[in-house]
Amino acid sequence: MTVPSKLHSPEGPGAGRRSTRISIAIPITISGKDANGRPFKENTRTIILNKHGAKIVTVHQLALGAEVLLENRALGRTAKTTVAWLGDRPTAREPAELGIQLVEAENIWGIELPPDDWQEGPPPKEARKEASPATGPPATVTSATAHVAVPAMSATAAPPGPHPPALSPAPSPGVPIASQPPSDALAQETFKRLTSQSDQLLAGHLRKLEATLTRQAQQASAQAQATLQEASSRYEKGLEKVTKQQLDEMSQALRDYVKLAVDIRRGVVAGGGALHADCETILLKDGSQQEDVWGADWVPTDQKVTFEALINIRPRQNNRSMEIQDPAIRRRIEEIVRPLLEGV
Repeated sequence: MTVPSKLHSPEGPGAGRRSTRISIAIPITISGKDANGRPFKENTRTIILNKHGAKIVTVHQLALGAEVLLENRALGRTAKTTVAWLGDRPTAREPAELGIQLVEAENIWGIELPPDDWQEGPPPKEARKEASPATGPPATVTSATAHVAVPAMSATAAPPGPHPPALSPAPSPGVPIASQPPSDALAQETFKRLTSQSDQLLAGHLRKLEATLTRQAQQASAQAQATLQEASSRYEKGLEKVTKQQLDEMSQALRDYVKLAVDIRRGVVAGGGALHADCETILLKDGSQQEDVWGADWVPTDQKVTFEALINIRPRQNNRSMEIQDPAIRRRIEEIVRPLLEGV
């Protein structure tokens, strides 16, 4: 489950609080001109995001303030951004983190239940109209969860001069005269009532959230069982080994190793791209699901599979680094890749 945290904005390590940020990997495409003025287009993904921008990773060198066009591939939506800050690049071949800021803040990410402050905006026109009661301005009692307006008591000013004593109305027989409660007691009573209503509303939201999480957990469990059953069936049927010519073609982009994208549910592999994201795109177009596709490398000289790829950064699947952490997923990738490539 993704847990939003309201810390520094992803627009920069030292930026102030603007909107709640969420750790989630969403496939995106960025394009523009790099620091040398050369056009580029890259498939990558987010690391942290909020309504105003995101922290992403890229293999290109970009300049601070550069204009970058962002595309959410899953939704087919685009937005203009600028480079807000640049992270350190360990080596020229390794990707770097950077922050992009949306020119117009919006939920381009498609988050279905965004935090409340993503939806903040100017108050409605009715709220900006000031009331002008005949009895004077209301006195306001402010609390952490409610604002209670209590009308102030007013009286018409009496003209100067002597006045007759005020007469109190005579009570009915057997009926006591009720004293009027002070305004602060009325405010406290109203505050308690609003607090109780807020607690009930919060409890209702928590029950809905719990039901949603339970349903998602059940769906994930059912999907995992279906994945294992289909994977087992495909493995028992056997896989067709690639030819030497096919392996040579896949090795043209990077001669020492082959970048792969592996669908662990369907048991299929795409390889030979300059980036793991290129191979991933091929599988997605072929019907694979994002959560089933993982990045790996095949080293022909050592006959070895490695499990480090940029597309593996996906906190929502409990994998927060480029290297695959789950031993079961690593074994499944080995089961698919080795029968195809080993010994060729």
